[in-house]
Amino acid sequence: MLRQRVLSAVILLPVFLVTAIAGDPWYSLAAAAVVALAYGEFHGMMVQGGHTPLRIAGLFFTILFVVNGYLLAHGMGDYTAPVLAGAALVPLVLLIGRPVQRGAAEAWALTLGGSLYIGWLFSLFVLLRNLPQGLSWVLFTVLSTFACDTAAYFTGRAFGRHKMVPHLSPGKTWEGAAGGFVGGVAAAAVLSVVFNALAPFLGLPLGIAQALLLGGIIGTTAQLGDLAESLLKRSVQAKDASGLIPGHGGVLDRLDSLLFTGAAVYFCSRLLVP
Repeated sequence: MLRQRVLSAVILLPVFLVTAIAGDPWYSLAAAAVVALAYGEFHGMMVQGGHTPLRIAGLFFTILFVVNGYLLAHGMGDYTAPVLAGAALVPLVLLIGRPVQRGAAEAWALTLGGSLYIGWLFSLFVLLRNLPQGLSWVLFTVLSTFACDTAAYFTGRAFGRHKMVPHLSPGKTWEGAAGGFVGGVAAAAVLSVVFNALAPFLGLPLGIAQALLLGGIIGTTAQLGDLAESLLKRSVQAKDASGLIPGHGGVLDRLDSLLFTGAAVYFCSRLLVP
């Protein structure tokens, strides 16, 4: 399993770096492809669990949230309100035509929730990339999140004794969570120093105290994101979102932490970037 995880990371990391460095439109196109795959996995899990969300409508609005992020980031209009309205209303209208009305409320909630959870949250990564020093913000977020996940994994394996939430994730321990938190904080501190040393190509408007604080936020939200997806998987008795990425599960299994940390860093960055 560890070998598969490393090999998958070796393949995927260069792809991420190329699109992140290239910027838009390639970055947003990649984001749209990623959320499309993730929503497909989400829909498949829900169907496996006996639910009936709308596949096409949910996929459409998931991608549309990313498109809206692109338009907003490039000054071509803010369509957040109409996209949100459409995501709420269109599935309801489509469900009127279903011959069987039982479960319609659940199908509507899952369709809307899935598009918000995946599409809207990940669209914040598009906005993050287009901030001043956006490449640095994206790399800082992703690398700190991965450091948190990696530290939690190895600390939990080596020292984990006390189960954290066994009803959701039997392998998660408080020791692993503590290791992940420390890993996120340490990575954030190191990355801020390294990036500022590489200015103007890279650089962040972060002092060491701000970097430590943001690292603590990442170390917390990354693990909450992981647990949130575990909650969704447990609710439908799924081990992984899919088997698309060997050693990691599916695309959604790789995004779970990033959906939370990307949102946290984006909103925190708005407090630091005029």
